[in-house]
Amino acid sequence: MILHPGHVRSYMQGKLDESGSLTPSESAVHILGWVARHKEFMGEHPVFLNYNGEPMEW
Repeated sequence: MILHPGHVRSYMQGKLDESGSLTPSESAVHILGWVARHKEFMGEHPVFLNYNGEPMEW
């Protein structure tokens, strides 16, 4: 399972990038929810999801 955290407001290049749509805590809540449900996604190949659970292309 590979999870994309979304566009997170984080410190990049020494300053806070406030253009992100999620705080780190919001992103973490989403990701932990998907990790808790990981057995639903077990298969032959890894699944790549965004923070909302939408499949993403490799």
